[in-house]
Amino acid sequence: MSASRIGGANLLLLVITLGAVLFGAWSFLYNNAPSVAANIPLRAADLDLTDPPVTESPGTRPKHSTQPEIIRPAQPPGTTDGHSTTQPPANTSGKFEVKLPESSPSDSGDARMEGKVIGPDGKPCAGATVTALRAGFDATPPEFNRGDLEAYRDRMAAFLEHTARQRRQTTTDSRGIFTFTGLDPRLAYNLSAVAEGVGSGTATSIAATDSPVVLISADASLQGRVQTIEGTPVTAFTVRHWRANREWEARSQSFNHPEGRFSLPSKPGSLYCEVTAPGLSQGSPAEATVGPQAPELVITLARAAQLSGTVRDQAGNPLAGAQVYLGAARNEERGGRWGGEWANTPTATSDSKGRYLFDSLPPRTHTVTATFGEATSTQTIDAKAGENTLDFALEGGARVVLRLTDATGQPVQADEVWFQAKAGNWPRAIRLPPREPGLTEFAGLKPGEYTATINSAGWPSLRKPVTIKDGDNQFEFQFAQGATLSGIVTGAGGVSLTGVAVRLRKDEEDAYGGWGTGRYSQVAADGKYKLGPAEPGQWKLELYATDGWKLVHSSTITLAVGENNHNLTVDSGGSLVVTVTDEAGSPVAWAEVQIRGEQSYNGRTDQSGRAVISFIQPGAYTVYSSSRALSSKSVSVSVRNGENPLGLQLLKANCSRITHVYPDTQAARLGVQVGDLVYEYNGEAISSWRALSAAIRKTRATDNVAMQVERNGQILTFNLKGGTVGIEGADGVR
Repeated sequence: MSASRIGGANLLLLVITLGAVLFGAWSFLYNNAPSVAANIPLRAADLDLTDPPVTESPGTRPKHSTQPEIIRPAQPPGTTDGHSTTQPPANTSGKFEVKLPESSPSDSGDARMEGKVIGPDGKPCAGATVTALRAGFDATPPEFNRGDLEAYRDRMAAFLEHTARQRRQTTTDSRGIFTFTGLDPRLAYNLSAVAEGVGSGTATSIAATDSPVVLISADASLQGRVQTIEGTPVTAFTVRHWRANREWEARSQSFNHPEGRFSLPSKPGSLYCEVTAPGLSQGSPAEATVGPQAPELVITLARAAQLSGTVRDQAGNPLAGAQVYLGAARNEERGGRWGGEWANTPTATSDSKGRYLFDSLPPRTHTVTATFGEATSTQTIDAKAGENTLDFALEGGARVVLRLTDATGQPVQADEVWFQAKAGNWPRAIRLPPREPGLTEFAGLKPGEYTATINSAGWPSLRKPVTIKDGDNQFEFQFAQGATLSGIVTGAGGVSLTGVAVRLRKDEEDAYGGWGTGRYSQVAADGKYKLGPAEPGQWKLELYATDGWKLVHSSTITLAVGENNHNLTVDSGGSLVVTVTDEAGSPVAWAEVQIRGEQSYNGRTDQSGRAVISFIQPGAYTVYSSSRALSSKSVSVSVRNGENPLGLQLLKANCSRITHVYPDTQAARLGVQVGDLVYEYNGEAISSWRALSAAIRKTRATDNVAMQVERNGQILTFNLKGGTVGIEGADGVR
């Protein structure tokens, strides 16, 4: 899996701490799949490392601590499977000084941006540090290659240094005014503002010539201390915290402090806090309060249960690569592990001797499940403090050996291999370490009939039927010389097309086959595409509108070895060309465009504020656009064949637009319709979807509530009960 991506706005808050990150860059080496410290909003003045390297949840931003003591996060003391890791020397000084690389942005021009920073009290904020980074900056960190730690460290250091050089930084004057000059007038910029002792704020995608306002939000932090039952400080630990009923927003941060103290940025209010440390256990999460007068949270850890054992087959041979996790076996077809619901479940992987280890479990009864390929076993153990042992015996399944060669007989290593069962499901097979070139081995499959899809870079994908029996199975396959196909896709009459894709498909393939094989490609903005390598021979060339994955064209084509060219001209039906601007008439990039009628279509504007939605069935539709708390009015259009131009202007939202009505709910029974604009609920003015949601949450199911709605210029009143209404919505404009 690739490393996590960094958000543009939060990257601004990272780059000013470059030196600190480089100072401890080697701590990246101890993560199994590192998430780059993208969201570390730290003050430029002291470069404390209060805030955690976390993955930001939608709609939230990490905040700074305003507390006087700064606790520096350190390398996590253990991995998710319970194995401890080597610790770097602890830095207990709390802060240190570094020198950032000199700013040297690669973008330049004659544009000038003058804005204002406003504090939580509504007054101009003087002395705030404002940082700017162009919105289009590529903030994708290098991927982690655990086989080359030194090279990864060097790539990460170079990435961070390059990012730091792209920043611009200034300070607000006594009026809260800041100015940036030398900007590229064609670009937009992400801004962050930090006011010492006050708070922080961000503003994203601000046009170079705009006059933005950056609102500062007050900072708060959770102050805590971790100790053992005997009162001894726990010096190395990881804290995971979340707001009540919002565990999916949970963030984790690791600390190393001689007194066991930690400081976590958070929103004021209550939250839950869970601490883990090697050999120790909290038992259950603690409820904490965040705020100016909140007391220090003291968390006491007891001696943990250690659980270890082996996973073997029925003959007693160790099974390497088996997954062991806490909890009963789950139905993966209903979401299971691949759906992400095990994200916080302790999991261990058996080593080459079939061994696994959990070293910090609460002493209580645990249900433990081991899986290997298609085999699963679940057991229960009453784990006591200290060492506990639980062994598993699983069916090792059949062993499959694939010997692969190219067209000249030379060995080829497979990049990816999938096995599809006759019933259509995709069973999990355990890929074993390679023993020799061209040999790919798997274990854990049940005997049966499968279709194996085998990919190797530069060669046509192989798709072969295989019958797997108990014991060892060997198959030899040879890759053929490949064919490539390129061309240009245009609409009839020269209409430009967007949101389309092409693919090559065999008659016997299902409608969703061919992924990852080079036989699928998105059509570029200029209409160009390229497919392959594919096997020479006869194929179906299909064109899809990616909005809803609708097939819009199909033809038969024969490919020869080497390069092939084929241009397509297709009837695009109606194309809606939507230009979205703001109140000042400036184009709005990446705005959502919704088209609603007998069929629904979606689009998104490009950097010029233009969206082209093709293959629309001619007819009457309602169209609107939205972007970051802005929305357009709904516009009725009649789409005809060919291009249909339309302009939409985004305004500040002043109501909530209904986007979906659930069946058999209050809304459905009362006749609420998609497109209705809700501007009042229970006597409270509604200016956004968030405001409507908040107003609904204030009511009880026994309350009598009136909801005021505008529909096609008419005012309607719906009398309903409080609580769940049965709708989804978005920001709207009346």
